[in-house]
Amino acid sequence: MKRRFFLFLSVLISIILSTGNIESKNITGKISSAGIPITGVVVTDGTNFAVTNKKGDYSLELNPHSRFVYISVPSGYNCNFERGTVKFYLPVEPALSRYNFTLTKKINNDTNHVFIAFTDPQVWAGKEFSQLSQSIDDMHETINSFGPATEVHAMCAGDIVSNDHTLYDEYNRIISKAGIPVYSSMGNHDMTLYG
Repeated sequence: MKRRFFLFLSVLISIILSTGNIESKNITGKISSAGIPITGVVVTDGTNFAVTNKKGDYSLELNPHSRFVYISVPSGYNCNFERGTVKFYLPVEPALSRYNFTLTKKINNDTNHVFIAFTDPQVWAGKEFSQLSQSIDDMHETINSFGPATEVHAMCAGDIVSNDHTLYDEYNRIISKAGIPVYSSMGNHDMTLYG
């Protein structure tokens, strides 16, 4: 019995000591639009979260294993998007302790909006991008059918490419032709395989 207790205690102490060298740090930032602070925006690192105050400021204890800081985009606003990709996140950098987000106020009311979902483009080779391009042309035609007063956004629900991650740049270039914010999520083919 004593042997098991000491074995358990040794393992417990080893675990505590091995994780004790990893330190969390506090980060801060501001969420604003045209210099005006935005209240009530949720900011997270995937583990911990904070909500912006009346000045648009937040403070968050950053999990040492987190790779990104991101926000839940509030109604009435858009994040910047580059080449079709919505920039609702910032990569964690060891030297940074402040992460600011600048949002754009939407022109139209987004209470009634259109959400386009697509999944599994799963491009295996560059020659397949012509098919994705045709799909985006169809999407653009659909978007135009709603008229300029309708807010439209889209989501690719994973398996963007199939194991060849060098294809992401071309995917983003083609997706940007939709002219709307496109949120892309990972699928199993979008994860780094074999190390």
